[in-house]
Amino acid sequence: MDSIWSPREKAAVESMLGLLVTGSPKRVREKLDAFIQVTGADELIITSDPYDSADRLRSFELIAEAKRQK
Repeated sequence: MDSIWSPREKAAVESMLGLLVTGSPKRVREKLDAFIQVTGADELIITSDPYDSADRLRSFELIAEAKRQK
């Protein structure tokens, strides 16, 4: 990719990847709590990109499970 994108494009992608949250519901909760603490956000917009709709729905179910854990 280094031969294709500009330094600015690379920095933008790397910045967005820094916001990526993956893992078990417990790990997702920890990462989201840390993000909220750093940013002071009172609302999050979450996307999930699996191609299969059942996988996408399961992803949101896991995110909801993470929200319920404390």
